[in-house]
Amino acid sequence: MKHHAIRLIVALLTFAIGLISTTLLQGSRFNAVPNGKVEQEIMQVEREYIQAHLDGNTTALDNILADDFAFGNRRRVENKAQRLALLETPGFGFDAINTSNVQVEVNGDSATVTGEAYTLSFHYDLKSTSQKYRFKRHYEKRDGRWQLIWVRVGR
Repeated sequence: MKHHAIRLIVALLTFAIGLISTTLLQGSRFNAVPNGKVEQEIMQVEREYIQAHLDGNTTALDNILADDFAFGNRRRVENKAQRLALLETPGFGFDAINTSNVQVEVNGDSATVTGEAYTLSFHYDLKSTSQKYRFKRHYEKRDGRWQLIWVRVGR
């Protein structure tokens, strides 16, 4: 019985050390990132992307989206032209795009932004609130500026 108690204590200590070291390693990966300036640049483009949707500004969105842009969920995939056409739809627009738990991960000239969001949209007098969904947006630095390459949304 004493032998089992010792093994249990050793196992719990090993588990605790592993848990603590994993937490510390993950924390340093996100908190001590040397790309702070780049992350700020990405978040600025992210804010411009959202604001362009809110304003229905297809000129700004055309500048942010790469020519090979793709937006996808489980049901469909849109290209850049289709996304711009959505904002040009008469009577359609967004009242709000709310994001939370947003994180940026930079790897050289590419970056990924993940988080959760929900939207408030309208089509003429019909208002709609989406369910909260997860998103992942991939950016690449092309011709000296960050462009949005693809967006994936889902639950």
